[in-house]
Amino acid sequence: MAILPKADAAAAGSAALTSLWHERLRLKAEAERLKAIHDAAKARYNALKPPLPKEARAHPALFGYGVEWQETRQADGSCIIWGDGAEWREIAAKISGATAAAFKTGCLRRAEVMDAYNRHLCGLWEQCGIEEAWDAWDVADSALADIERRILALPVTDFSVAARQGQILRHWGCGEDDEPLTTFFDQIEQAAARAGDRAFAIRETV
Repeated sequence: MAILPKADAAAAGSAALTSLWHERLRLKAEAERLKAIHDAAKARYNALKPPLPKEARAHPALFGYGVEWQETRQADGSCIIWGDGAEWREIAAKISGATAAAFKTGCLRRAEVMDAYNRHLCGLWEQCGIEEAWDAWDVADSALADIERRILALPVTDFSVAARQGQILRHWGCGEDDEPLTTFFDQIEQAAARAGDRAFAIRETV
């Protein structure tokens, strides 16, 4: 391992930071672009997604069968308790006796309705391209996280390095709702600006 004079070490660190930081900004922009595509695809899906069929809803008389029903919280705060095809078939399997034949048939019919509903949702999910959008975003976000870890691993040779490392930690959510830590990051960035880092002086970094 080469031992560089202090000034040379600082210069080498600055060159590495500049290269990595430009690449980080490129990857961050790409990840944000792909996230927006994913979010738009998810919004399209939610807009087109039909409401739960009435056949999905479970009534209190069914709660004693040991089935794990699903719950969906409504915008008004109320809760819908409902079953997918598997839950309704489970109920049907537990029903016996001639007098309960109609009830059993009704549960199986509900299962068929929910199976058709889920097939429709799967087709809608594919139609909106959510899976592909997620995969592309995930690849870009992983590449961004990798280069950010490389920047965090750089030795702190000056305030510019420390300030940019602080920005990455902010991006990761460190210091969120933590005033002392946020203030600490602010002070490092202010020190970098006073030390002549133009990007912090005019708030160009992100």
